[in-house]
Amino acid sequence: NLVGDPGLGEQLAQLACDAGLGLSATLLLSRAHILRSRFADAESVLAAAEARAPGDPVALGYIAQRIQVLFWGLGRRDAARAFLERAAGWTDDPQWPQRLDPWQLVLSGFVEGVDRYEEHAEEIGRRLADPSLDARARRQAELAHIFRLMAIGHTRDAYALARRHRPTVPLRDNYDAAMLGLMCVIELEAGENWRDLESYTSGIVREGVRADDHQAVGTGAFTLAALAVARGRYRDAERWLAEADTHFARHDAFGTALSVRALEVGIGVFTGDPARARTALAAVHAMLGDAEPTPTQTGYLARAEGWGARALSDPAGAAAFSAAADSANQPNLAARLRYEALRAGASPGAVATELDRLAQRCDARLVAAYAAHAQALAARDGEALLAVAEQMAAIGANAYALEAAVHAARQFVPEGRQDSARRAASRARELFVPDQGADFPLIDGLD
Repeated sequence: NLVGDPGLGEQLAQLACDAGLGLSATLLLSRAHILRSRFADAESVLAAAEARAPGDPVALGYIAQRIQVLFWGLGRRDAARAFLERAAGWTDDPQWPQRLDPWQLVLSGFVEGVDRYEEHAEEIGRRLADPSLDARARRQAELAHIFRLMAIGHTRDAYALARRHRPTVPLRDNYDAAMLGLMCVIELEAGENWRDLESYTSGIVREGVRADDHQAVGTGAFTLAALAVARGRYRDAERWLAEADTHFARHDAFGTALSVRALEVGIGVFTGDPARARTALAAVHAMLGDAEPTPTQTGYLARAEGWGARALSDPAGAAAFSAAADSANQPNLAARLRYEALRAGASPGAVATELDRLAQRCDARLVAAYAAHAQALAARDGEALLAVAEQMAAIGANAYALEAAVHAARQFVPEGRQDSARRAASRARELFVPDQGADFPLIDGLD
């Protein structure tokens, strides 16, 4: 399984099962199926072993795999919830409910009880300080802790913890796969050290290709695509998305292929190709079908809907992003959607008020830059907009930096400050990447 040959892994694991080697052998057999996205086969194997799981030393591993197969692989949300309810009764151990906490968090969609996340984060922090906590329980608790920290806006703490637990290739199990995906999301949204993230995920792709670890390569390539979009390198993003697509077709543990299509909607908008954006949005809807989106899909689905509306008109896009932000319960996601509304032409004053409120709830470097951009636009302050351009460029978000510099030039022109306008336009030109599918923005009134 670890060297990219789950076919042989299945044969060996089946021999181990036939020899009566217990639940550990069952999990290896199930894993061999999961690695090839054969989730129905994995569920058949796991369901047959459920009676043997209570009290087994690897019971937590069994629960993790069963939830992955039912919830993520097969989309059987009700069956996953019913299974977890059964698992909750496997023991009277007072620590058992805490050990099931990460999966309760997943099945709630990461939203139920979000107002209590602060309390939960403090509680899990105390548990993690307990040196007697065994390795498997600690990994589970850390995964839940990272998400809750991000959900309540403690992005820097989440980033620091996730960075300490960066997995290596080959990914050992679903914990590693979940940690890789969550870590990439946090680091993308935080904007703390994108250069380091690019280096790490480039390594994940290289090593994943060598190990035939399709989940790792797909996640790494998707992250590199998202970075490229934020830098205005849309053709590079397309190439990374094609790479991600190839590997997610082989193994997609968390439905990230839908997020690939969602990012293509944005690329269609940013490259001036609304027809492509609408086609990509139709593909998103086709992939989702009648199913409810998983927790990993909701953020990119909201962006796809907003970009799809923007492909019709900027006002429609601004309205769609604003509506999505109204219903977002995590400050990081809400801030991202508000900023996309601003980029589509929403009223800077209204957006600035909301982003300022979100920046007080969330310590992400990128959220602070979003708020600064909206405030500078609302104040019609060209110098502040140039400062935002440098703030965004320091993060590595050159596409946003370019827009801030263009906004500065457009502010200076009607004020009669031609030299300042040329300076801002020159900085925008430095931030613009040619031959990536987008045109340099027009600045009326500037020769």
